[in-house]
Amino acid sequence: MLLLLSCSDYDLASPVGPEVERKDSGSPAVAVDDTAPPRDTAAVDTAFDPPADTGDYVVDDCQDGYFAYYYNLPADHPDVEIEDAGGPDDVPSNHDWWDEAYYAFEQEDPGLEFGDQWWPVNTGLPGDPQYFAVRWVAILESDSDLIVPFEMGSDDDSWAYLDGELMASLPGIHGVEATQFYAPLTQGQHKLELFMAERHTSNSGFWFKWLAEGVRIFACPDGA
Repeated sequence: MLLLLSCSDYDLASPVGPEVERKDSGSPAVAVDDTAPPRDTAAVDTAFDPPADTGDYVVDDCQDGYFAYYYNLPADHPDVEIEDAGGPDDVPSNHDWWDEAYYAFEQEDPGLEFGDQWWPVNTGLPGDPQYFAVRWVAILESDSDLIVPFEMGSDDDSWAYLDGELMASLPGIHGVEATQFYAPLTQGQHKLELFMAERHTSNSGFWFKWLAEGVRIFACPDGA
């Protein structure tokens, strides 16, 4: 079994935190049959067709974790404080929240278990530290074909993409609730992209956690 390479020590029995609830996605973005692993088991062989192995990523100079691009949304942005900005089938490409005009800074995040009351962006705009967006990118490596369970939760919108295919979706204004999904991986390298937006003033948070070993994670910026 491979070691999960991340700076966080992932204890499968550890609580998320007092303000972060858990649930199963029920209908995850990737089709999972009844034999999919429960939350606290190791990764298992794939039971459905995962995205193709992309390969060709150079990770030698990349640290363990996720490379993050942070954006600061203005208080007068038309999408802030809008409960349903794009409906239940909303996707990041419907919005400009990650446009260069809103870019604030970038950094390597070794882990993404931020919980709630997380306000990382404050550049002095009216309304700061509310209203921001983040895009994380990482290269995943697996030595075999696996289905790897993970949790994702956000306040507010979030999405996860594997090799450009939607894998998990939590759009809209809501609290942080860690929801279980599954990542289908073939042997080799894959690109993970996570999108998150905070569009309300009462709270903010993000939670992303792998629930089984079997994946190496590298914080490689775009173009690596």
